[in-house]
Amino acid sequence: MTEEIRGPAEEARPRPDRHAIGQLTFGIISVAVGVAALIDAAGLAKFGKSGQPGPGLFPDIVAALLVVLGAWLAILTVVRPTRAEPVEEPVEPGGFKRAATVWLAFVVSIPLLVLFGFAPAMAALVAFLVFGVERIRGFRPVLAVVLVPAVVYLLFSVVLGVDLPESVLFPV
Repeated sequence: MTEEIRGPAEEARPRPDRHAIGQLTFGIISVAVGVAALIDAAGLAKFGKSGQPGPGLFPDIVAALLVVLGAWLAILTVVRPTRAEPVEEPVEPGGFKRAATVWLAFVVSIPLLVLFGFAPAMAALVAFLVFGVERIRGFRPVLAVVLVPAVVYLLFSVVLGVDLPESVLFPV
């Protein structure tokens, strides 16, 4: 068998690492999903009566963001120089368990929305994520547990006019 003789130019050229290939692939897929969502939501009304947001506004915003951010990721991945040697990023020991806990918290919060209403369920979710998962202590996390659900409630119910879940156990 014959061996290929490689010149110095070929040996010095860095290979793209798996991380860069993954980023490029994810960017292209994000653009494709965003374009498909834009096409799918094209028939939905962007604004309803009295200029209120319609059923097509939010999907269009999210789809446009997918296209822009996916294209940005793909372009930056191609433009920036690749590393000669891939750097191994450290893996957090409990990373999968932590991610699974967060997703389980989201799933558990869905029935809590129906039972207790939006604000109490979201306060419980934020409290669990801040104190249980992230294990952050102090005044600012307590402030976040109170303010995040309140601000989100005001934004959706007052500003956008969206009906949020009300409590089945404690009707108003």
